[in-house]
This record gives sequence, C-alpha cells and structure tokens, in this order.
Amino acid sequence: MTQFYQNLKNGMTKSEAMGQGKLSQIKSHPFFWSPFILIGAAN
Repeated sequence: MTQFYQNLKNGMTKSEAMGQGKLSQIKSHPFFWSPFILIGAAN
C-alpha cells in the first residue's frame, strides 16, 4: 500500500499505481499483495 500511495503522489493514475505496486511485490508471498484491488473507475 505504501508503494501505491507513493505512486499516486508521483502523478500516476490509480490503475498504474496499483499495477506498479503489485509488480514491486511480485516476488513476495501473495498474502502480502493479493487482497488489494481497485473498485470503480480507475481514472
């Protein structure tokens, strides 16, 4: 979540920020990243 909000602060869209945040955690166990989803418009 920290990476997600940092990406938003740096001007990324919600979908870009979520995607980059998940990619930064991809080698971690899914327990740490799988519960985070976007609901609604991503813009």
